[in-house]
Amino acid sequence: EAILANVKSVDKSRIGSLRGRLQHFRRIGLVPSSPGRGRAIDYSMEDIWIWAVALELANFGVDPISIKQLLQTWKPRLIEEFGKIADRSDFLYAAYEPDFVSVPLDQNGALWNLSFFQVDPRNTGNNPEFWEWIGRRKAFINLTMLKRALDEALAATAAPVDAPAPALAE
Repeated sequence: EAILANVKSVDKSRIGSLRGRLQHFRRIGLVPSSPGRGRAIDYSMEDIWIWAVALELANFGVDPISIKQLLQTWKPRLIEEFGKIADRSDFLYAAYEPDFVSVPLDQNGALWNLSFFQVDPRNTGNNPEFWEWIGRRKAFINLTMLKRALDEALAATAAPVDAPAPALAE
């Protein structure tokens, strides 16, 4: 919770809203739920990455069930991409678009298409194929910047290097 609040710059007066959103994601099965009353949940870095992307999607107005469906479909690829980010000189983005008319439902009933692409900041805006691919609308999440912010927030918790990710409060 503290890591995500730091990344999202959540004011202390709004921490209850963040906590409620995280609890709802947990209840619908986006990340592991409680092992029992009063027991802390140990979340992996992968869980934190998924929560961070889920919060980004929520900020675009995507409902929690659609977020769960999208991330169930794309979680393996998303985790793979997050794991490869390290220190990049370019930026890795996730681009998604809702298409409720022409895109068939996937196996999870999702109406979303998610794709990944890299942008070299030294060479942007010069590729007409890129702009054609963007089309009328897409929403972008800069995964490189998101992971860097998560890494910085995690480092700020001063956890030992070999310690598991801190447990998030219920």
